[in-house]
Order: sequence, then C-alpha cells, then structure tokens
Amino acid sequence: MKDTLYWKIQTSRKLPIVNEAKLNENELATWRRIKGEPKSLLEEEKE
Repeated sequence: MKDTLYWKIQTSRKLPIVNEAKLNENELATWRRIKGEPKSLLEEEKE
C-alpha cells in the first residue's frame, strides 16, 4: 500500500497536494486521469 499513488497523496501533507515531478510514469498517468474525472469516466476505453 505504501508504494501506491493513494498513499503518496494521503500521507504527504494535511491537504492532498501532488507534485507531478515526483511521480513515476504510471502514477502520473493515473493522476492525470483522476484530475480529468468525471469526463474520463464517460469516455470509451481505448484498446
């Protein structure tokens, strides 16, 4: 759990502030998808 994006966001500070420069490629892709919600939830998945 400690290696997840969720853990990094929730334990970094009192407010969930994300420094994108400190994220790896997978975390950055996940973070950008989350920031785009709910729009990203309405789009069809790409294969």
